[in-house]
Amino acid sequence: MLFRLRHLRFLPTPLALCLLDYALTLHGQPAAYWGGDSAVSELSPETRRLLANGVLASAAGLALWIAVVIGLLLLLPRPAALFVAVTIGHTVGATTWLWNWPAGGYQAGLWLCLTAALGLVTTIIWDERTRLEADAGSEC
Repeated sequence: MLFRLRHLRFLPTPLALCLLDYALTLHGQPAAYWGGDSAVSELSPETRRLLANGVLASAAGLALWIAVVIGLLLLLPRPAALFVAVTIGHTVGATTWLWNWPAGGYQAGLWLCLTAALGLVTTIIWDERTRLEADAGSEC
């Protein structure tokens, strides 16, 4: 089967972390940025370039990134590596913003890492169980 719709079960965790990372990125922009200045606070060179061209450009880049991830999840025979890489990447991105928060930012970052790990483990276990059940069903 060319498209593996069952692989969409891998999407919620990285998608949630991607959106959180983006929201924290927007929240972390300086007041000058929102006043029309192109002063951007962002470590990712790609995201920094998009933000420098405005919020709409960065939102379009985000939409394109999400479409690429969904496309790869649908096309790859075993998307676990992509799922793990995207989840970890956006978890790191989001925690770098949280660390700067004056009240409990470090602890919030730790909780986010724990939540991301739980999302990874839960989805991988779910995928393995459904694979085993499907294999057991095909043997009958």
